[in-house]
Amino acid sequence: DFWAAEDPSKGNVAYLDAVRAADAGLVKALESRIYMGVDATSIIAAGQGRSSVRIQSKTTYNAGLFVFEAEHLPTGCGTWPAFWLYGEDAAHPWPSWGEYDIIEGVHMAERTQTSLHTPGTSCSQDAVVPGEDFLEDWQLGADGTPADDCGIASPGQFRNQGCAQVGPAGSMGAALNSRGGGTFAAEWDPEAGHMRAWFWPAGSVPLDVLERRPEPGTWGVPYSKFALGATCAPDHFKNMRMVLDINLCGDLGNPTFSQRCAPLVGNLTCQEFITDPATMREAYWSIRALDVYQRHDIDGAAFPDDASPVVVLGESRLQARHAPLQPGEVDGVEAAKTEAMKQLVGGRSSGGVSPRTHRSSQTALVKALLSLGVSALALGLASCVACIIAQRKVTDTDDLEGSEAATDRYLPAANVAEVVRRRNHAPHAGGGY
Repeated sequence: DFWAAEDPSKGNVAYLDAVRAADAGLVKALESRIYMGVDATSIIAAGQGRSSVRIQSKTTYNAGLFVFEAEHLPTGCGTWPAFWLYGEDAAHPWPSWGEYDIIEGVHMAERTQTSLHTPGTSCSQDAVVPGEDFLEDWQLGADGTPADDCGIASPGQFRNQGCAQVGPAGSMGAALNSRGGGTFAAEWDPEAGHMRAWFWPAGSVPLDVLERRPEPGTWGVPYSKFALGATCAPDHFKNMRMVLDINLCGDLGNPTFSQRCAPLVGNLTCQEFITDPATMREAYWSIRALDVYQRHDIDGAAFPDDASPVVVLGESRLQARHAPLQPGEVDGVEAAKTEAMKQLVGGRSSGGVSPRTHRSSQTALVKALLSLGVSALALGLASCVACIIAQRKVTDTDDLEGSEAATDRYLPAANVAEVVRRRNHAPHAGGGY
């Protein structure tokens, strides 16, 4: 879904819906990546919202492994980009169901911050030791001590700070972008009692991640870790949606602007600075993949048998646990991609799309994909703009015992642009993934 309402964090943004964002060029499908940015051409008045994009998944999660690959993250004074999850409905306002910020930074930050937010003072992480349980360190609170309580009203911490850990050097900002980006993996596993995250610069991603056979137990000590258990109940985090956005100024950007950006902007406020479109040249995401995996021994980890449409980005995206595409099939996928792109960015339909997604107009197709939980032009955070729509049945894996798949800890839940058939799988020795 595209968020088109007022920004809850008081940012100087005007979030656009799917059609307006596409028309403005703020979301684009490129050959091997998705572009998502802010308006970098218009001069605006101080205090006016600059056009931007916030998208979130229709699917809600209660666990998962989220693998996000990008070649460019938004950066620059005034920017506040994030990839995060949160839970909320009319009866459970934020942060009743928690928030997990996987990638977040402000202004010219060179390190991501990874944090949790819960109600009150209800989620202590003071037993999680930097340098032992995780590689990096805690952010400091208002009183100069570690911000290791996730409650948004915790004593000694900034309001809404939550429990916050700094990421590795070069995990955001110009340095990351100049090296071709990187890959983040965040594991939310209430059963194992942790939420933990890893980062790999471009060119250093583990083979099991590249092959979509993720084995977090082989990745070493994470850069970020939070414990779920006696001092922070796992049910603080539930029914959470993925969100990808680019905010400007707002509750985090405004109070940090003078400290982080003063040498570059003089006496300007954040709101005054972003009136110039030239300041937004680096304010965009360039995303290569978003893979979401679920343990295959947990409740609700299966699609129904009729979940037959296969929507993929790139020929490899169909293949988390199944045989590679053959050369002829690759050609078919490429043809499907070309056709889907025409439909999504203004061409005509040839009628070759799955009956469950075919509509006569571009807008109707987008809505149909959204109804499947596949947000074209938005990643849907289970999909993307450059979706390929292919009619290919995935191999049944009802009986994993003795198969290669039985050695894998995770199965795909919703690939970057993939809706596949999933089935229940019996636990196997070694953790049930």
